Amino acid sequence: MPARCAVIMPLMSCIFCRIVAGTEPSQTIHEDEHAIAFLDVAQATKGHALVVPRAHHRDLGEIPVETAAHVMCGLRSRCLDGSSARSGLLA
Repeated sequence: MPARCAVIMPLMSCIFCRIVAGTEPSQTIHEDEHAIAFLDVAQATKGHALVVPRAHHRDLGEIPVETAAHVMCGLRSRCLDGSSARSGLLA
């Protein structure tokens, strides 16, 4: 089983930490030791998904480069593995 959120915010106030911890329902479409991908509850387009690192980070600038690279590699492989439609793919 992949690792849970490395940093837990007070009262689990971060929805992404709750999704990683499994206490918030989500439609997970991919997960590995570095990241989790799930369908957005308010999809802008069919299949709109969010990919987040397992460890909590306040914003993009706070994510270590190595972590961001792992997240992006997971996203890329998920989108190019033939099981996901590529039309409308936005990063």
